[in-house]
Amino acid sequence: MGTLDARWGSGELPPEKFWTNIKAIFGLSEEETVSIKSYILNVENNAALWQQIPDLAKKYRLAILSDCPLDKLSIIKEKADLKDFEQAYFSAEHGMSKESDKFFLSLLRVMGLKAEEALFVDDKVKNIEKAQKLGFNTCLFSNSKDLDVCLAKYSGVE
Repeated sequence: MGTLDARWGSGELPPEKFWTNIKAIFGLSEEETVSIKSYILNVENNAALWQQIPDLAKKYRLAILSDCPLDKLSIIKEKADLKDFEQAYFSAEHGMSKESDKFFLSLLRVMGLKAEEALFVDDKVKNIEKAQKLGFNTCLFSNSKDLDVCLAKYSGVE
């Protein structure tokens, strides 16, 4: 499953084939597949965080680094206003995921930054650990208050 998921997230496996495989692997009915797909592709933004984005963009250079398959990406681009982000790096558009050092390093290169000049915020420990190994300052995010604490701690980070 991990390989299938990684291939879908990196854009290597088209969404239609991913969902066909999921249906077959788990013996799902069409209705069950549609229900699971709807749940997984659901995009709900963190309202408190998104209200902060315009102000944060005035103080910091913002970027998105996201493991995101093509079908979810199209929903995000439809629903989310990404104008305050200098870069939006989605795995399916770059053929790699956060499992790859290259994904992180590519974004740094495009932004002209060193890892120690950036603050990587994520809600998954494994991604935080990867970023730390690459030299990033990091913040494990679970709510907007976490972000405020991290920004105060790393106020000199772009």
